[in-house]
Amino acid sequence: MKKILFFGDYIPARNYGSIATTEAMKNLVEGLGEENEVRYIDSRYYRKQAPENGFPPYTISFKEKSFKKKLADYAPVVRKLWRGVKQKDDSKIHVPYKFSMYEDYYAQMEKGEILPYEMKMIGWADVVIFQGEGLLVHGIDKYGKYVLPGLYQLFMLWVVKTKFGKPVSMVNHAVDPENTDAEEMIKHIYPLVDYVAVRERMSVKVLEKLGVTNGKFVPDALFAYKPEANWKPSAEISQQIDFSKPYIVLGDTSGILQQKYFSSVKWDIEEIYSEMVKRLQEVVPQVIFLDGFRGMNKGINNVIINNKLGFISLLNCSYQDLFHVFKGAELFISGRWHNSILASMANTPVILMGADSHKTKALYDILGYEGHFFDLAPLPIHMDELVEATRDTLARKQSIKKELTKNIGNLSLQAEENVAHLKAFLNNK
Repeated sequence: MKKILFFGDYIPARNYGSIATTEAMKNLVEGLGEENEVRYIDSRYYRKQAPENGFPPYTISFKEKSFKKKLADYAPVVRKLWRGVKQKDDSKIHVPYKFSMYEDYYAQMEKGEILPYEMKMIGWADVVIFQGEGLLVHGIDKYGKYVLPGLYQLFMLWVVKTKFGKPVSMVNHAVDPENTDAEEMIKHIYPLVDYVAVRERMSVKVLEKLGVTNGKFVPDALFAYKPEANWKPSAEISQQIDFSKPYIVLGDTSGILQQKYFSSVKWDIEEIYSEMVKRLQEVVPQVIFLDGFRGMNKGINNVIINNKLGFISLLNCSYQDLFHVFKGAELFISGRWHNSILASMANTPVILMGADSHKTKALYDILGYEGHFFDLAPLPIHMDELVEATRDTLARKQSIKKELTKNIGNLSLQAEENVAHLKAFLNNK
């Protein structure tokens, strides 16, 4: 039996991508042998100092018991709750925000003043794996610090390798911080890591520019997901989508996050998305909105409510359901990485918009077909082009489906390389 410590259980983050890719990674890790013991460090530790014995196990119901047919019934409630969460922000964080502070912070760890649970877990492990996901992307807080989860991840990676000398891999992630503090950390830490796998080729180029040469492209773990064969829509989903008629799924993007870290748009979300909906309805009358914010973005809520759109989100549709919703769709338009992967796995063409990093721009290269991409900031003046791209993509739908069918199988097999280092370690011991 070997003891495996897995940093990067993002299920508590509660979005489609964090749940789907984490479950895919867990299946790959746990599939290496039932005799191994795996312990997980989840996303709560990335944002808050944990007690000595760690946080209690999390329990999350993704389909809310309070779900109502109309978004208007729950949107004001979750907006109020989200404002309460944001008010807890503080300038003091439990990890260093400059590389020059690493030794001082580790000295505090040794004394038990910070991160006592992580210290104990790293000492317990035989081997450590980090699922980096989308933590090393654009973002900075109001104090000038890089995004806290990214800082936590980099510091823990450094501690594991330089202070404990444990075998470690950093997998299933993007690297596009556009932040000098994060880049300095990456320059010092990544060359020490035993196995570095990034989920698109643009991240390999970013690493090379930083002088890091040990990064390799391995497709996102989500490509290893095996959907269920027999599926029927739930009553909640059937209330939102008329499956007897064609439909387009329109999604949001992490680039309009507009919380404390990052937003790449100056335009009015409600106004521009409403215009987008109306223009798309001229092509396919039924437009379904995929809400990645779970009712927590006021502008998106108003788009759904005021345009009387059917909508899906984690409040009424799991990622397993979402795969099949995509399978019946004509097209998916979005700036979300994992949702676009699920759509592609369902053989549904995508039109991609910008996000909080280069990730969506990099996806066509992985999928292996020529697609239309729209930068987010100037999107309002490119609405005509978006509509034309919609018509063009629908006209090419059958040829796109053939390309997707050919490539998805290979990506699924390659995704298993996210645990290649871990597998080699287990086999050699």
